[in-house]
Amino acid sequence: MTIILNLILVIITAIYAVLTYRISKSNERTVSVMQTQTEFLSRPYIAITHSVTSQTLIRLSIKNTRKSSADNLRLQIDKNFHQYARQDLNIADIYLFKNTIQTFPPNAQLFFPLISSLEYQGPQPENPLSPSLFSITATYSFLGKNRDGKDNY
Repeated sequence: MTIILNLILVIITAIYAVLTYRISKSNERTVSVMQTQTEFLSRPYIAITHSVTSQTLIRLSIKNTRKSSADNLRLQIDKNFHQYARQDLNIADIYLFKNTIQTFPPNAQLFFPLISSLEYQGPQPENPLSPSLFSITATYSFLGKNRDGKDNY
């Protein structure tokens, strides 16, 4: 009788150990997901957009939309874009596109005029000085983690 009771106790203990192990692994996954979500919500996010002002000016906007700073911000543009289609006003030559910004604080926003929206009305051949399509890539770090090219315009 003692042998049977000990065997039942061993089986119950084994089941308890397996269930405890599964609960432990489930808790580890939950903590990992929560850490990822917390990091996502607290990390900086560089939003690069364009808008048309009331004066029919198309402008470029670069903004940190979250509540933490982006460190070592580097912006890269894939094409030359000349403001107002003027040869001497290439935004690729602006300090922000040529250098690393050590800290871009929360809610910081920069505006760059691009061109009059009147330039883009009607069927016209594309002006090589002011292409209608271009890409800007933001690379920065946050808490020692790099965001390489994740925020594109």
